Amino acid sequence: LSATYALSCNEGTNSSNTVADTCSDVDETKCRGPKWTTYTGYAADVTFDCGNCTGVPGDCEACTGDNCNAPMNVTTYGCYNWTYEDSAWKQSEETTTCKITGEEKMLCNAPDRFVAEPGDYTLMLNGCGPCNATQKTAKNCLECDSNECNGSAALSIS
Repeated sequence: LSATYALSCNEGTNSSNTVADTCSDVDETKCRGPKWTTYTGYAADVTFDCGNCTGVPGDCEACTGDNCNAPMNVTTYGCYNWTYEDSAWKQSEETTTCKITGEEKMLCNAPDRFVAEPGDYTLMLNGCGPCNATQKTAKNCLECDSNECNGSAALSIS
């Protein structure tokens, strides 16, 4: 004689309002949740729930094990967006909200305003995260590692 126990998964519409609950189907073997992308956060079209991914498989991740889809602890910080206008690099007035977990590194990117021409710098993730590796090696893109560090007055380069 063996007992059957239902899987427990986190359920909710976003990472800030999930609750661990027992799946109604005792034969359920998977939990699902939105895919995490460093610097941009969780995919928006997927809920935390019992069952395998359906509908938007690229934005969903499935796992096995009780509460394996628990939301990660997320840290948010800001980075500025840069554009080339009127023959000069311009910083956005507002920052982009960047998102990382404890295992990930806080980074912002910006053009080297004194070197980079319009085609030499590609904005990465609205200023969040690292530079394009080739552009960083060519010294057209700069990285920094603190909140709002890629602003025109505060940019510390690496």
